[in-house]
Order: sequence, then structure tokens, then C-alpha cells
Amino acid sequence: MSMEWSSLLSSDLAVELKPDPKKAQKLQVDYKEECVYIAGDLFPDFDISVIAADESTMTNIPHKKISMSLWKSTTNDQHPGPPPPTALMTDMDKPSEEDREGHFYCRKRKLPEEARMHSIIFQASVDQQTGRKL
Repeated sequence: MSMEWSSLLSSDLAVELKPDPKKAQKLQVDYKEECVYIAGDLFPDFDISVIAADESTMTNIPHKKISMSLWKSTTNDQHPGPPPPTALMTDMDKPSEEDREGHFYCRKRKLPEEARMHSIIFQASVDQQTGRKL
């Protein structure tokens, strides 16, 4: 007695997959590019936010997970890689009541005293699987 097996298939199912609103996609920095900054003044309004895969602003990221690195630049070109070991690294300000939810700032810090080109990179430390803080 021989047994024969056959495959049975279901009908096609149409499913829509949406981007994960809990997965960090990019770090967005908004600022006035045309402005000139004066050495020793307070930092201008750099508005930093973490954008999710669905293009929404993530609001569950603690301000301590966003940092800024600043260092003297040797050229006017944008720095292509990670900050050098000599870069000054700082966290963002604790959010105030006036700040937009999910947006980060560093208004309480002073710009370097030396008038020359500097590079700035903002970084976010987030768990890419869940968007939770690390």
C-alpha cells in the first residue's frame, strides 16, 4: 500500500505592512544654516529629534541618550566619520515645559572661545529593535 502526498494551498492573502513607529530611522537636526555664530556665545537653537521608520517623531527617548560632539575642524569640509577622540562630548539639556515633546536642545552651553571652523555631530543611543533606551 503506497501513500501519496499532495500539497494544498490557501488563496492569496493581501496584507499591508507598515513601518515600525518604534524603530529609529534617522536623527534630524534643524537649525539656521545661514547664521553666523559668535565665539563664546551660548549655543544657538539646534533642534534635534529622532525620526521613526514611519516618519513620526519618537517621544520615548530620554534626553541623556542624545549627545553632541564638538571639535576643531581642520578644513571647511564636513567630517566624514565619527568624532575624533579629542572631541568635546555633551548631553542635551533637560527638557523644559516650553520644549516640544521628542525634541532636544543644548541652549545652556557656550560655544568655544576660539574663532575658527568647528565640526558638530549629534548622536542618539537607541535600541534599534524596540526603540527603547539602551
